[in-house]
Amino acid sequence: MFKVTNSWNQSFRYGKKYIRSLIRKYLPPPDILNDLCYCYGRKSKIIKDMCEAVLLQIKETIEALPGCLDIVADIYPSYTIESENHIVFLVTLKEQVDTTLFKKYIPFATEYRVIGYYTTEAKSIYKSEIFTPMTARDQLKVKQCINMHSKDLFNKHRYLSIITANVVKSRGFKTNSHVQDKQLCIVLFVHAKGFVPIAEDPFFDAYDEIAIDVLEGVFIPYGNTSLEFHQDVKMGCKIMRNCDNGGTLGGFIDHHTHGLVGLTCAHALLHQKELESCLKHRANLRLSDWPTEYREKGKRHVFQPVEDPNRGPLGQIVEAVYCHGGENQSGVEAVLFRVESQFPLSGGFPSVKKHVVEYVVQQHFMVKR
Repeated sequence: MFKVTNSWNQSFRYGKKYIRSLIRKYLPPPDILNDLCYCYGRKSKIIKDMCEAVLLQIKETIEALPGCLDIVADIYPSYTIESENHIVFLVTLKEQVDTTLFKKYIPFATEYRVIGYYTTEAKSIYKSEIFTPMTARDQLKVKQCINMHSKDLFNKHRYLSIITANVVKSRGFKTNSHVQDKQLCIVLFVHAKGFVPIAEDPFFDAYDEIAIDVLEGVFIPYGNTSLEFHQDVKMGCKIMRNCDNGGTLGGFIDHHTHGLVGLTCAHALLHQKELESCLKHRANLRLSDWPTEYREKGKRHVFQPVEDPNRGPLGQIVEAVYCHGGENQSGVEAVLFRVESQFPLSGGFPSVKKHVVEYVVQQHFMVKR
């Protein structure tokens, strides 16, 4: 240990090239890492490289412990407003475990969060006795402020998840001096309150003369994406007939013969012989004219999102239209399938892509990643 410390003490004299050679051998002691952060600046490339080496070692150390395999979701170096050059590694875990054992093997300053488990500060605000609805004037004021600054804030702060507003501001949470004041404020939900990613600057105290309140919280999309299973199928969902044929559900029709049917492109679900049969039958293919090999039960099933042995089909194809276009006529291709399960409940669409770090908070005006 003395040799390691002595080698790293020489880094202040020999500079970055020497430091990079040391990183490949062993990590810097925590106090020297902080001193180098003061020397080169927390945003410098050399500090970034050292932190990358440290966080990789932290991940390996944690996941080598009993019951901790693949438990680390994310790690990033951070600092606090009170101590800009004291590096704290923020470790996000996939599930709750006793982290006291980690300190025995990890000499660096660490802070832990678990996906889905965050402080109750936000809930305490919305349950506050002084919480009241926002006036129309204040709503307009914060809306204009959020619209003005949200894009820049999201670009500059990686772990900012939600921007909203409130009429109650929290101060000194988890201290003996915790108070809640009635004050209009812009609320910024971050992954870990009090710990600023090392390459970022802190939030301003106010935007457009509206104070900020930083809380812990993250946005979760309400529904599943188009590639996931939907209990009530929606327009835009992925549908499949088999491993080779699939597409996107375009919409629904209340058909006079077949009842509720889904609509998509013919080429997405039909086989080549079925497309050829459409042309032979004046573009309109009905069940009575369907190619023999596809008439049997189960041959025309449609699944959402894909075939699953634990779930039945979404429905089955009942009719198709397909014809080529020409100089004076447009081509048409469509296929109808009768919906037999996962019945739609609205005209909504699937959610967009979900984020890696997940947790929930909601209120008035909300701008999310």
